Amino acid sequence: MREQDVVRFWAKTTKTDSCWLFPFDLNTQGYGRFWICVPRPPLRVFAHRLSWELANGPILDSLCVLHRCDNPPCINPGHLFLGTLSDNMRDRALKGKQNTSHLVLADVFEIRRRRLSGEQLMTIANDFNVSMATVSDIGRGKTWKYAR
Repeated sequence: MREQDVVRFWAKTTKTDSCWLFPFDLNTQGYGRFWICVPRPPLRVFAHRLSWELANGPILDSLCVLHRCDNPPCINPGHLFLGTLSDNMRDRALKGKQNTSHLVLADVFEIRRRRLSGEQLMTIANDFNVSMATVSDIGRGKTWKYAR
């Protein structure tokens, strides 16, 4: 990777007291992505994976980069750790990010209202203790589609 790509990457980062945020080109789960210009054609990578590699070296393809802080746009290497896909699923379950059984119909209507008003996925997900993917799916009618 070129030095100017590294400089450009860190320049897009906002460091807070805890998390280092990369709030650009976010996917539906809130993870930032970054375009590396070389090799050609340009390559889009997850910002948290790139941060890990810059701080610690290459990542085996079979490993995930997980967040201790549970904040998808965070790229602080101190908040990241490596694990398998099974570790990632276990971590999500322990953090309660995949169980939506606690949602009631009023919650679903409120999630949809807030998404339609343009509120960020991460804010809503944190308020309802669900993943951003869950908020996105509810907002798009992919789940709870009969709750209209």
